[in-house]
Amino acid sequence: MRYQCYAIFAERKDDLEACEAIPAEGEDLTTLHGVCISDIAVNRSDSELCARVEPEGIRDGCYLKVAEATDNRELCDKIVDRGLKSTCSGDTVWVN
Repeated sequence: MRYQCYAIFAERKDDLEACEAIPAEGEDLTTLHGVCISDIAVNRSDSELCARVEPEGIRDGCYLKVAEATDNRELCDKIVDRGLKSTCSGDTVWVN
């Protein structure tokens, strides 16, 4: 519960240090840590913070949100998931 409070505080106060207080240990805390940093990246329109986000799916979402917020479609190239990359860039994904 404490770490969820850190994440909420970090997002509301744009405080990256509060995100760093969340230990990236275990799946749940790693995800919470990643979401927290992603929220700050989106608030700041700072794609460089997205590179620090784990797990990969949350990092991809971070790049997508920052690309949309900044209208910088070059960030779409950093997205690994084909579906999200397609959503970001507007390209069609063909499934075989």
